Amino acid sequence: MERPKKELTTTSFVILAHLAVQPWSAFELAKQVTRGLDLIWPRAESAIYEEPKNLVAHGLAQATKEKVGPRRVRTLYAITPAGRARLLEWMEQEAGLPQFESEALVRVFFAEHGTKEALLAALRGFERYNKGVRERLQRQLEGYLRDSGPFPNRWHVIGLGARFLLQQATVAEEWARWAAAEVQVWSSVQNPGAGRGKQLISEALAALGTREGVSALDKMAMASVRIRNARYEEVEEVAVLLTEAYQEYQPHLPSSLWQQYLDDIRNTGGRWEHSELVLAEEKGRLVGSVTFYPNGQAAGEGWPAGWAAMRLLGVRPAIRRQGIGKALVAECLQRCQSLGIVAMGLHTAPFMEAACTLYQQMGFVRVPPLDLDIGYGITLLAYYREL
Repeated sequence: MERPKKELTTTSFVILAHLAVQPWSAFELAKQVTRGLDLIWPRAESAIYEEPKNLVAHGLAQATKEKVGPRRVRTLYAITPAGRARLLEWMEQEAGLPQFESEALVRVFFAEHGTKEALLAALRGFERYNKGVRERLQRQLEGYLRDSGPFPNRWHVIGLGARFLLQQATVAEEWARWAAAEVQVWSSVQNPGAGRGKQLISEALAALGTREGVSALDKMAMASVRIRNARYEEVEEVAVLLTEAYQEYQPHLPSSLWQQYLDDIRNTGGRWEHSELVLAEEKGRLVGSVTFYPNGQAAGEGWPAGWAAMRLLGVRPAIRRQGIGKALVAECLQRCQSLGIVAMGLHTAPFMEAACTLYQQMGFVRVPPLDLDIGYGITLLAYYREL
């Protein structure tokens, strides 16, 4: 008796596309969909044992029996010429609109009807899930390169799609970490603080960009900017640049403290031995700098062992808002990743509002236990980012 046909769906073509790669048993298909397909089309997993039979009924696949032991026989499904033609026809049709579901985010958008603790629990669960996805994808892709993984003739399309999934998981993980740190300082989910709602909406608009915090427009503006290490003979020039960059903060500090701070800013040569002085250069002119400490404890600011640290990010005032500061911070983060460093910390002052916003946009979160009291009623705010 002929098997009744069910209407072909996107899931049907997902399975058919797998069969176009090579023949599979239903059990093998079930394993294969957990290598990333479950992240973009999870419903395929529930249809994995029935859909190949439906494809056979449509003449798009054929089933053959194969002995795999003295008592065991498996069914192997392979695409037919009609299946390849139908798959090509489907691939040329306009794709359906993407959909996204997250119960955790529903709870975020209606959090004022619950408690602060419930919102934090939802955010932390969301962070754990996306961290798990990111780590799983990283292991999988690293395995391809290390072990010359399967289907090398498909690596170009695998790499194309995997980059999206990796970035999506990373952005979601970093957002959840940032959001939890933000909520942590709220008095309640009904009252985050006067004017904070408007600030958060403004910051959301300002945060458009890549995960490194450098937007496409920033990159276009920075086409002529080069990031490099300083040469020792440039330390005096950098001291002048930093003095210019930090001059606007003088009114916020008592005169004696400002002089101490200015002396520290200008002491670029004194930091040379234990740090890396990173510069932004445009057409031969220095336009920005940052001091990167691979060993954060060498910065003398109380960072935990194993952390890197960053100090004295400065950009010439006349050319700010072009992504130069973001690019310098991104360079420090990239160096951390290259060195296998687990986190990077930095301190900034509450009155350095643009810097605080920049760091938050780039995934840094507050760590109040590491704040620094420098006297005169001024506390430097500690931020860090896990890597």
